[in-house]
Amino acid sequence: MALQYALNRLFIVTANMGTLFENERVEENWLAEFEKVISQADPDLVALHCQEIGGKDFEIQMPKVTEFVRYTVLYVYSCTPCT
Repeated sequence: MALQYALNRLFIVTANMGTLFENERVEENWLAEFEKVISQADPDLVALHCQEIGGKDFEIQMPKVTEFVRYTVLYVYSCTPCT
């Protein structure tokens, strides 16, 4: 038996995130807006494309990038019921 799933709502985000982690206020605002939009859209699938993530100081920003990815994945996963 084939598994069938209808993908009705695809939510695609693409963002230049080069300086996002250099300013905590910007990061907090970005995440708050991301959460708001995801909860309102209630998508079946979220695609997040992060351009220039980590910025100019990639090695320094990497721990923040890792935490950001973990947070966004867990947030989106927690909003998505398993069916």
